[in-house]
Amino acid sequence: DHRISARQRRMVRNQRVAVLVGIVLILAILAFPAYGFYDTFIRPPRVWASHVGETTNTMGDLVKRIRTQQGMLRETGQYVDLSRSPFVSLEEMTQNQLIIAASPELGITVTEKEVDSAILNNFFPNLKQAEEVSPDQLDSEFKESYIQFLDQSRLDEKEFRQVTREDLYRSKLTALLASQMPTEEESVEVNWLAFPAD
Repeated sequence: DHRISARQRRMVRNQRVAVLVGIVLILAILAFPAYGFYDTFIRPPRVWASHVGETTNTMGDLVKRIRTQQGMLRETGQYVDLSRSPFVSLEEMTQNQLIIAASPELGITVTEKEVDSAILNNFFPNLKQAEEVSPDQLDSEFKESYIQFLDQSRLDEKEFRQVTREDLYRSKLTALLASQMPTEEESVEVNWLAFPAD
């Protein structure tokens, strides 16, 4: 009886060890696809794309910016050139952060009302002169168009408002620089005197 009991304890212990080793092997096997999923889908959006002052743009931010461009161009029937767009978009995002950082010194501000107005201008329905539409219907069409754009671009409203805000800062800087450029070019008259060679 004593031998049978010792043998059973060893078998139970061996079974526990075998189960534990099996669990460790299964976890190790599952760890590889889990790491691949993390490395492919989770980590890239968090990788730094650019850093300006206190603001860091990630690859995820870059993807959102390209989606915004795709959505805006889709409205006009055009397409984003994906061979150039990531580089151009990253450069613009970095420039926008530099503009925003320098805007207090330049006296440039963008209000929430201006952001609302810019979004309204982008998505408000175009009316033909003969059409008569109620203000409620226009508001409904605006909201529908705006929500459809956000859904297709896979952006939330906060992200799109930030993109719009950055674009407004850029356009205000462009207007400021244009206003400071001289309207007339300075010119100099040059007269040549020619003397005969001796």
